[in-house]
Amino acid sequence: MGRTAMTREYPKKPMPTDAMTQPSQGDSVVGAKGHRVDVEAHLPKPKDTCWRIDSHTLAKHRILRGYLQAWLPIVGTSFPRIRLIDGFAGPGRYAGGEPGSPIIMLRAILEHAARATISAEITFVFIEEREDRFEELQRSINALRAVTPFPANVVVGTRHGRFDQLMPLIAPADETQRPPTFAFIDPFGWTDVPMKLNSSILGIDHYEALIYVPLPFIARFVDDPAVEDSLTLLYGDETWRTARALSGEARIEALRSGFETAMLKHTDYVRAFDIRPDGNRGYTLFFGTRSLRGLEKMKDAMWSVDPAGGCLYSDTTDPNQEVLFRPEPDFSQLELMLRQRFAGEVFSIEAAELFVLEGTPFAKSHLKRRTLKPAEAAGRLSAVDPAPGRQRGTYPSGTRLRFQT
Repeated sequence: MGRTAMTREYPKKPMPTDAMTQPSQGDSVVGAKGHRVDVEAHLPKPKDTCWRIDSHTLAKHRILRGYLQAWLPIVGTSFPRIRLIDGFAGPGRYAGGEPGSPIIMLRAILEHAARATISAEITFVFIEEREDRFEELQRSINALRAVTPFPANVVVGTRHGRFDQLMPLIAPADETQRPPTFAFIDPFGWTDVPMKLNSSILGIDHYEALIYVPLPFIARFVDDPAVEDSLTLLYGDETWRTARALSGEARIEALRSGFETAMLKHTDYVRAFDIRPDGNRGYTLFFGTRSLRGLEKMKDAMWSVDPAGGCLYSDTTDPNQEVLFRPEPDFSQLELMLRQRFAGEVFSIEAAELFVLEGTPFAKSHLKRRTLKPAEAAGRLSAVDPAPGRQRGTYPSGTRLRFQT
């Protein structure tokens, strides 16, 4: 007989004494002057079990769904076990009935067109601190199971407690025993995601994380001595202090680049994606991975997101290359980036593809037909010593190119 789908509901119990003890969202910590303060009292946090969904959360969910649609069939057919973690799972639904991130993650496999080919055991771990939301989360999962029975290779575990305390207990000490893992880390504030914990996720092969950081709120209160300790935990050092000498967009940019730099100490590739509900900037998702394939699929997901409800998305990894994700990209931007990178050089198509993937906000699919082919047709690009029979506007392996000056 085949395996049956399982749901593991872990008991609600006090955290072990050796667990990490960083402050939770809304908790007080010892401030720079030794007095206890509520470091996130200014953040708008819902008090009800379920609350109304907002536009930037809908945007985050579209990104999450798009990436998992690409990630699951790749790792799910290459490894015997994979794992997905939601560190701040919430109740599983919103006040209007919209699905929360745990349900979106489950639906990504349950409704996937290639589900039958994904043979790996898929373990979901959903962490929620508040008891009422934890109980509602379990009800939300059971309601989904009643409508769509879970396949035998799907295992769901719910854990009641704090992410910063439970996450170190989830990962086996032996890295060789850790399956490929995707972690969605989306807290209300920032005190629950110290860089020490993020580095334990990012520094492992086949581990990827999508992390939300509320940069506008941090920028607003970065001068307050009461938040110094929590920001040092978030960044892993005191580089965030450089933002204090700046204001406005420059302050937010300093905080963004500082967090990206902190992540790059522990992983190979980082992209920062800005979500702009109603055009307002500042809701930033950081994606970290050690896999070029993972980077490629996240960028594909970002470019495929529908900018619904007037929400704009942009890649803000490099402030000099900021690009809006939209249905009709401005490929002249990509051509300019390529020209600047390969000015006066003969370069291979492979080098161009790698640069687009690693060094620009654009996707690899934007390179050949949408950028190089029009440039060659207009005489701005030429092939160097092309292979016999090579047709203009095609770029097989080994093609060498040069931009005209």
